[in-house]
Amino acid sequence: WRIKKTKQYLSYSVELGSPIVTTHIGVIPKDRNHPDWDKLRRSLDEIGAYGEKVGAVLAAETGPEEPELMVEFFKSLNTSAIKVNYDPANLVMMGFDPVEGVKVLAPYIVHTHAKDGVRHPDGRIGEAPLGKGQVQWREYLLALNEIGYKGYLAIEREVGEDPINDIKEAKAFLSNLMKELGLSG
Repeated sequence: WRIKKTKQYLSYSVELGSPIVTTHIGVIPKDRNHPDWDKLRRSLDEIGAYGEKVGAVLAAETGPEEPELMVEFFKSLNTSAIKVNYDPANLVMMGFDPVEGVKVLAPYIVHTHAKDGVRHPDGRIGEAPLGKGQVQWREYLLALNEIGYKGYLAIEREVGEDPINDIKEAKAFLSNLMKELGLSG
């Protein structure tokens, strides 16, 4: 039923003129011999084939696994319609470098979140207002520019006492930083 629903979402996205569907795909197993690797691969190949047919892509959100593992997994697919929704905060919270990850996942990035996060020395993690976490925004935006990314920076704020104000501040933060860096947006 999930594959069927996902195909419907891909069709709807094309009808709406926004042919990218972002989602979490679950955790990619580290071991290629794990049964979930093949199950996930077969499911995404079927979804990707449908995406190619209708002109849409499914963008898997980064986070639970290192970018190198995502690339290894994506290379095992038989479709070009499975891409990446890049979330730098998720990578920070999982202990990965989001700036280096952009370089690793460059061919697959079709959408990004503008979200910040923290990983404390004791292992606790959490979302933070944009610019107040551990994502190195200057370096991150420059890395996106370097790979030729021209898509949206979709501000995401899921928690906090005043998410609406956090989103307004995030927009101002990104606008100012992009102007300072000479980037369009």
